[in-house]
Formats: sequence, C-alpha cells, structure tokens
Amino acid sequence: MLIDKFSSFILKFFCGYFDGNINRFVEQKSKLILNSEENNRPPLVLIVSREFYAEEHIIYPVDNISDAKKMIALEKADVSNNIYIYYKLNNSSIHVLVYSFQDNVPHSLIRIPESQLIGKTLENNYILEIEVSTNNSYFITKVNSTIVSACKTPLLNSTMKFAASVNLNESAEANTVTKECIFQFFKSAILSSLKESCVQGVVSFYKERKQKLFKTVTFSLLIPIIFITALYIGLTSIFLFLYEDKLYYESAQIDEEVINLVAVKSNLDNKLKKAALYNEFIESQNRTALVWLIVKEHASYVQYTNVRFSNQRFIIRGKTKSATELLTKLSANQQVVDAKFDYPTRKSRGEEYFVISLIINEIN
Repeated sequence: MLIDKFSSFILKFFCGYFDGNINRFVEQKSKLILNSEENNRPPLVLIVSREFYAEEHIIYPVDNISDAKKMIALEKADVSNNIYIYYKLNNSSIHVLVYSFQDNVPHSLIRIPESQLIGKTLENNYILEIEVSTNNSYFITKVNSTIVSACKTPLLNSTMKFAASVNLNESAEANTVTKECIFQFFKSAILSSLKESCVQGVVSFYKERKQKLFKTVTFSLLIPIIFITALYIGLTSIFLFLYEDKLYYESAQIDEEVINLVAVKSNLDNKLKKAALYNEFIESQNRTALVWLIVKEHASYVQYTNVRFSNQRFIIRGKTKSATELLTKLSANQQVVDAKFDYPTRKSRGEEYFVISLIINEIN
C-alpha cells in the first residue's frame, strides 16, 4: 500500500500526460484520472499518447551497442524528436527501438511513450488491445523482452493479425481494455522502473549527450537530491494547499460580512435621506405640518404622491402594500377623525394605490 501511494505521488507531482493537450494526474476514489493543465506548462516527465509518436524497429548486424549507436547516429542525424532503446538479441545483432515524436509534442526533461510504460507490465507474448475511442485502438505486446506496439488499421484490425505481424502464435493470450484503465498500468510501470536499478527504466529517454553524465552521478548524487527535493515539494505543497484553503475560507467570511455591512449602511442611508426630505418638506409647509407629523410615522412602508387640503379635509394620495392596514393605523391616531377612502383602491404590481381623506383635531 505504501509503495502504491509512493508511485501515485510520483505520477501526480512529477508526471503529465499528452493527448493533444497537457494533462496532470489526479487521484479520485483511489483511481488516477486526467485533469487539464491550466497553464499548459510541461511537467518534468511527460508521458505521450500512442497517437502522437511513430515506432520503428531496426536490427543491426553488430555485436555491441556502441557500434549500433554510431550507425543510428548516421541514419537519424539531426532528428531531435527521436529517442532510442537498444536490445542485445545475441552476440551478432543489436535491436534498436526508435520512437519518433510528432512536432506538436511539447519538450520536457523526459518524454516517455506510453506503450513503453504499459509494456513493462506485460508478460512475454501477451497481447493487450487498448481502445482509445470507438473506432480508434492500438495493440501492445512484449516479444523476447522487446516491447512492440502498432495502431489499429483496416488491414491490422484484430489481435490475431497483430500476433501474426510480430511472429506470435495467433492463439496468444489477449485482452482488451479502455483508455481510462491504462492509467493504472502507469503505477506498476513506475514501480518496475524503480526496481530496475532505480533509473535504468527511464534513463534511455534522456538525450544521448546526457547519458554519460547520468551514469557518473546518478547513484552518488542525483537520487538523494531527487528524494529530498520530492519530499520538500510534497510537504510544501501540502502546507500551501492547507494554508490557501484557510485563507480562502477567511476571505469568504470577510466578504460576506462586508456585503452585509454595505447593505445595512445602504438601507440606513436611504431611510435617513427619506427622513431628511420629509423633515424639510414639513418645515416648509405650515398649513400641512400637523398631517405630515402623522403620515411621517408610516413613511417606511408608504410612498406618498400628494397631500392637499380641501373642504376642511386632508386628502392623501400614495401607494403601499396594504392600504386597508394604513387606514386602520391612521384611524387609531387620537388626532385623526373620520378617516376614509374617497375612491376604491387600485392594485398594480403588488401595491395598492389609495386616496384617503381625513380630519385632524389638534390636542392641547
């Protein structure tokens, strides 16, 4: 379980997956899934989908790998998108596996074809068909410890035909999986690479000019540095994630409090403005001063449009949600006499328009 978590940690923090877009690995319900990389920045290790590279197998009649490297350098000169893996078949031949990435594959410190990772988990002569989509799939197998893959075509359209193309028995054991399932193979492949002298499984994917340097410093310096750096990055990432979550929660609380305060202030300002306008109007209207002192009490929920004095009665026009309730409250005032509706109320958009007339007696 601990080793499984360690391999998941490596995939999530150091590896990415390219399928036309750069994706990062995330874990959901103990399964690896892809999440699009927002800044589209390549990770340290980029696993490339089978659709974005070509695979070529070349056999040279030489007895050592160094001679094969010289020959491949002459044939594949100035091809920066190629990587090579060498297999010694016997004392007189070297098998070179050539991967050629497409130009749109981003450059990274290490680029690994996904068929290499998946192939590390397979037994010899076992065929795996991976369905990318409904009409798109490819085959992978391991023949004499050499990983071979091929895309499905109208001619190469079954595991039996693929087996025949790589000189396997047509009855070779085969299985079919979906694209989503292969991400779990990556965990086992990472563990397999670690078992093979830690970096032997991935060092082939560095540029040729860097291999000598890695051979001299890998075991004495690079592995401790990578482990310490990974541990530091992991702990730092956890701390920053928790701290960011805490800041986000506090910020959300502060934002909510500020919004509430602004709303309260806005409501208070509106009431103060209304009160100031009513006070100013009352002071300028000597004859209607008394009636405004009464209607002012209901100004918070009533909008007055006109107040006038006619035939010894004050006539009040306006709108509110309940004109009947307003009439009841006005009638309850000791200074109000004979308050009544002059016309039937009219409803519009949830409010009632009213015309109320009343007589006001001054109380000494």
